[in-house]
Amino acid sequence: MKSRSAFWFFLFLLVAGLLAAIIPYLFATWRQLDLETITRAKAKWSDQKPLDYNLTVRHDRGKSQIYRVRVRAGKTVEVLLDGSFGNDVEMHQISIPTLFDQLQDWAEYKSRFDYLVADFHPAIGYPVRIVWRKAGGVREEWVIRLDALPSR
Repeated sequence: MKSRSAFWFFLFLLVAGLLAAIIPYLFATWRQLDLETITRAKAKWSDQKPLDYNLTVRHDRGKSQIYRVRVRAGKTVEVLLDGSFGNDVEMHQISIPTLFDQLQDWAEYKSRFDYLVADFHPAIGYPVRIVWRKAGGVREEWVIRLDALPSR
């Protein structure tokens, strides 16, 4: 009788261990970003984007950097990186269209061991959070906040 209850106990442990390993993998696979999702969000952004807005982007990759971007009439007019003025390269790299392009590149070229997820604003379509983890373990995260200004 004792050996039978031990059998069921260890069988339960085996099944529970397998489920503990498989469920996070399935969840991560289900959350992976695909090109279709990016295309839908980009189309929504094209239709709904405000012309004037302030953008705050926190980029974490080992250390945290905060970009503050002013966009007027659809053009980036100012980029501050941790409170200091950014250079010309940063002015073109930190924008919603550039983030969409970067997401598309990553989604096209990521390996099956990479992890790429993004959450998009439900009404406007811009990415509000991006997490990119390369197979080697480097993790980057962007948290994006857009403050639309009233139309003139």
